Amino acid sequence: MITGKKESHVWVAAQLKPNALAKAQRNLDRQGFVYFCPMQRETVRSAAQFRQQTKQLFPGYCFVHMNPASGDVRKLNATHGISRLVSFGAGQISKVPTQLIAALQNRCDETNCLIAPASLAVGDEVRILSGAFAEFVGTVETISKSDRLRILFDFMGQKSHVDMPQQNLEKL
Repeated sequence: MITGKKESHVWVAAQLKPNALAKAQRNLDRQGFVYFCPMQRETVRSAAQFRQQTKQLFPGYCFVHMNPASGDVRKLNATHGISRLVSFGAGQISKVPTQLIAALQNRCDETNCLIAPASLAVGDEVRILSGAFAEFVGTVETISKSDRLRILFDFMGQKSHVDMPQQNLEKL
């Protein structure tokens, strides 16, 4: 959360060069900019095994807190790792609402990774985030005492069940 910043500062979206997130973060740190790149943990299948991976929530973009009245726009456009600032129209950079950034920051942990929502109830529709059934959409059928949820979903035309921890689910 940003504190002590002047009201002239706004959040903007910066488009990153391909595979240049780490380079952009290093250079933004070096220049003293405050930035926010929300991440999410996913399970990815490679060959015959599954592995946990952290990916950007908005691939190819990060949010930067800057003062558009100063020379910050030119600095950011010249920063190694950043391709350009997102703009819609005649050279006017697009501002991202502060409330949106604050809401995203509140949903993230200290490493800027999204935290799963705390409360799921029977009947909620969810998307499976990781595991063999990643990206499947289903309904919470039961919740056990050990915080594992039984999810009912359609698999190849048949109703199927899977039990999984709550952190692997996203409420829709």
